[in-house]
Amino acid sequence: MKKFLLFFLTVLTASLAAHADVTINDTNFPDANFRSYLLSEYPSGTITTAQLQARTTLEVNNKSISNMKGVEYFTELTRLSCYGNNLTTIDVSSNTKLTYLNVFSNKLTSITGLDKCTVLEQLYLHYNQLTTLSVTGHSSLRTLWVHQNPNLVFLVFIDFFQGIEKFFVSLPFQQSE
Repeated sequence: MKKFLLFFLTVLTASLAAHADVTINDTNFPDANFRSYLLSEYPSGTITTAQLQARTTLEVNNKSISNMKGVEYFTELTRLSCYGNNLTTIDVSSNTKLTYLNVFSNKLTSITGLDKCTVLEQLYLHYNQLTTLSVTGHSSLRTLWVHQNPNLVFLVFIDFFQGIEKFFVSLPFQQSE
């Protein structure tokens, strides 16, 4: 009985922690520009559980953001747009409801968790520094823009062209002299 009670309390504590209010500070949101934007949206300095659950769109374009850590708290997002920043990487593993992701014109060398975003319909990754990209398993994807990634040498899209409507890609090539 003690083991069951201990197990129950552990699960309950983990569940409550996963749905707790989030303080807007440098631990949860290390990038000062991202934090500043969030403080303008949530002046109390705290994002409540209800606010996190209600937020489906986040647009932080052209704000000189270098780190999107903290976006994982917004698990209900269907639209994330953070173009025109200084991002070198982004992790969208917790943003599994995304249907629209726009991170063009950054300095992205990698994107983590894209495989978990299986309902993604529009993906804009152009004007970055990606070297590889896999969109396998994204049967909902209708738009993919990956042109102007000069280091992109490996693009995987098994079963991809079923419903694609817009596809823009340019791969680097060696010019012979």
